[in-house]
Amino acid sequence: MWDAQPAQNTPKPPAQPFINMTVPRYQYARCDMSHYMTALAMKQRGLKPAAKIVLYWLADHHNETTGACFPSLKTLAQECEMDKATVVRHLDALESAGLIERQERIRDNGSQTSTAYTLMLTPVAEYNSPCRKMQQPPVAKCDTLNLGINNLGKEQDHLGVKVGFSEFWERAPNKVAKAQSRKTWDKLTPAQREAAHENVTAWYDWFRKTYPTASMPHPSTYLAQRRWEDEGWKPAQAQSVDRAAFWAESIKAGRYVSPATCPPALCAEMVQRGLVTSTQLKERGLAA
Repeated sequence: MWDAQPAQNTPKPPAQPFINMTVPRYQYARCDMSHYMTALAMKQRGLKPAAKIVLYWLADHHNETTGACFPSLKTLAQECEMDKATVVRHLDALESAGLIERQERIRDNGSQTSTAYTLMLTPVAEYNSPCRKMQQPPVAKCDTLNLGINNLGKEQDHLGVKVGFSEFWERAPNKVAKAQSRKTWDKLTPAQREAAHENVTAWYDWFRKTYPTASMPHPSTYLAQRRWEDEGWKPAQAQSVDRAAFWAESIKAGRYVSPATCPPALCAEMVQRGLVTSTQLKERGLAA
């Protein structure tokens, strides 16, 4: 018997392509990103759709463990599918609305790197959440036998509250999204409603003077975020603040100052008073 010899010309099986199963480095970096912050960013009220997109991608870069957030402007522009100038404009609006803060970062050699962002997002209650559905509305304790004294049916005595939504709405300067404002109003306690009504005119006046180029927040945003509780806006305090001196100190200290919060007229006042020089303004990207 002769032994069968393997064929010399038997073709070899084709080589399998090499598949790199290594996860890209940037995906490891994104593992600590906060899903909570992105969800919270989408729940912020009173923002334009494009500004909310920018806020979403900022929140997507937020590190839940360290709190760090410093995506480059190029990265944000690519993710938002916008040009850099548009992204900067929306960042100015977000900062003016008090949702973010920006801080410049400088390398050891003195060059500037990507800006650091601090997200200042506040939780927004869901009206249709399960907890909300389980809550029972407050009941006014009224003598039902005397409708004349109790003024039943009138809004100013609704649920035992002295001030009704119609009175608040009449004083609100930016009358948009009335239905949403009414829903938010109904979630407030009686004390919060009275405070919101008492301060709405003064707060909007302060916001208009402090952020002249920013979009005016909707009344629903004012109510949901309880902006009347913000620190430093009260009329007595606002009148004593020297805006030119305040922003001049920030510029000289090297802190970031956006053009939205420091318009040309204010820059010119700072130069005229000798608080800063034109060169210092140009170095910060501001013009008098």
